[in-house]
Amino acid sequence: MKDALERFRVTATGRWAVSIRIYVLTVPFAFAINLERENILNPGNFTRSIAICLAGEFASYLYLFIAQATLLRHRRERLQRLSICAFVWFSTGTVKGIFLIIYAIWAYGYEADFLARTILPTLFAGISGALLAFYFGTIDRRRIESKALNSLDDFLAVDQGLGIENNVKARMESIHILREALMPLLEKLENTISGISRENTKNNEQITSLAQQSKKLAEAIEFQANAISLSITKKPIKRILAREITFFSGFIPTVISVRVTLIVVVLGMTTGQMTRNGALGVASGLVGAAVLGVVLISLRLYSKKLAGRKLTYLVMASFPIIFLTQLIYVSNLSRIGFDLENPYIPWYSAVKTIYGFYIACIIASLVVDTSTEYVRLSNESDELRRSISKLDHDQEVLTDHIFATRFGTIQGKITGVTMALNLALNQSSGTLGSQKFDELLTGASKLLSDARMEIDALSQESRSA
Repeated sequence: MKDALERFRVTATGRWAVSIRIYVLTVPFAFAINLERENILNPGNFTRSIAICLAGEFASYLYLFIAQATLLRHRRERLQRLSICAFVWFSTGTVKGIFLIIYAIWAYGYEADFLARTILPTLFAGISGALLAFYFGTIDRRRIESKALNSLDDFLAVDQGLGIENNVKARMESIHILREALMPLLEKLENTISGISRENTKNNEQITSLAQQSKKLAEAIEFQANAISLSITKKPIKRILAREITFFSGFIPTVISVRVTLIVVVLGMTTGQMTRNGALGVASGLVGAAVLGVVLISLRLYSKKLAGRKLTYLVMASFPIIFLTQLIYVSNLSRIGFDLENPYIPWYSAVKTIYGFYIACIIASLVVDTSTEYVRLSNESDELRRSISKLDHDQEVLTDHIFATRFGTIQGKITGVTMALNLALNQSSGTLGSQKFDELLTGASKLLSDARMEIDALSQESRSA
């Protein structure tokens, strides 16, 4: 609960704590509810009711403009106190109610009806203001986070490109070292073995083994050079162009909202029915909201299986479905036990429900779109980081192990074999004992085996990179 409250505070008390543009979304609903109440309090003069409601709306709009310019003037720079935001949200409705009373008394001499004209507008304005601040604050926060991630991904993409470029250079250099530094040594070694085989016929088996090992080592080096060459062509991760999601993009809904729709419907129904039909009217509205919820859940579940045009067609079809559901329900209230004193006209109730459903779908579409874009950019950022990390690892393997350690060790072992064989060749006249000659050949064979193991280990590490 504490975490949820903190999340609400962080989201709803910033830039979108109050917005004149977003407040306009609630005006049709609020105006209709106020008009219904005025017709109940003073029936028979529709024009006067409209005038009273307009007075309240203009006064609340002016008050909200002044409040956001004074009490919440720093909301674009830092989070505001939740208590001040709540005061502005609820006091907007109170101001509206007070001016409804003032204009009704001053212009037409009506009764004040203080509670009816102040409590419900205060509740409606306060709750709707908090919900709008939370939802549009969430949308704006996701948009800002997505822009930040997109900028970060741009930098990561540049780092990835530099990493690939450096990796290619390192692999080209390793190929050069393999072919230009090691292969000449092996050729010299093979020439030395050939010379010994001509001068010495007593150790043919060991000399032949050395020749075979030298040949396999040359093949292993050439294989490793080809493997490095084939792994050079690394392409950067293909990025999808970031999608710019504006508040106007949600005016064509792409999501069937369930939760937000039910919140809007229950809020409008409660504030509207209290003055018309009391607790019984509220009960009938809650049952109607439950019926509507079942229909919405069914549509929502089915929409998750669709995409593209089919999803668009379903979203469009959901509006007449919701309209007919509400129309049929309100038309049959008396049959299911709700004998209301002032029941709504079925088509009027259905139109109000459609408007609430439309506003809810706008909000839900923006929330889903911004969240989806944020998740996509976050995954792209993670993928770029993994790619850069892998490139850094490859670079480390090529630079540290290949150049510094492996090639130096291999060159030393090949050179050692060559020196041993040259020594044996120079002493082939007979001054070098047979036992000593065998030891030289055995040592040379071991050095070649070690060099081959180094090349094999290099191949495995290069493939794993």
